Amino acid sequence: MNSSLKSSLFLGTLALSVVLVLSGVSFVVSPIIEQRQIDQQNKAYLDVLGLESSEGYSLTPLNPISNELTDNGVEELILLTNDSNTLLGSVYTLIGSGWSGDIRFMIGMMETEYSGISILSQSETRGIGDVMLEAFENEIIGQSIQDIGIVSSAIQAYLLQENLSATFASVTRNGVINAIDIARLDYLSRRSEA
Repeated sequence: MNSSLKSSLFLGTLALSVVLVLSGVSFVVSPIIEQRQIDQQNKAYLDVLGLESSEGYSLTPLNPISNELTDNGVEELILLTNDSNTLLGSVYTLIGSGWSGDIRFMIGMMETEYSGISILSQSETRGIGDVMLEAFENEIIGQSIQDIGIVSSAIQAYLLQENLSATFASVTRNGVINAIDIARLDYLSRRSEA
């Protein structure tokens, strides 16, 4: 055998060995990585729901989501149920319109109150729109879901407390409130059916 053929066979065998080893590693590691991502996502849902663990509960994604909801900015809907399959809460991943673009966030509702909100991405103006989003994070927890005006009033009170104008970041406020209202109405409808 000439040396170039030996080199080609050696390199081909080496390449095949590397591919097999990498495939094996990927086969072993992929489920671990996937489970870690699921665990992190479930922790985010639990945080927005104000829960420490999912013990005694089930977190179930609603698939498919109706066109009416997706057309109104609902990206994802997670239902929280107990062992009796009673709806206890929901997490909505929403897209609201802001001054500088879309505001992507999760909102949790437990029983008859907002349990939390988490801003996932936004590009609102520093010192204006981002302050409005902080107001939501500070003021929405524990507010009743019965009337969207309650959230608006809580935000208004926060603005007054911070000596900010009533029109302060109104585009940001309205975009988030409109998205929350879609989720709120859907959640109330689901609870009344249960």
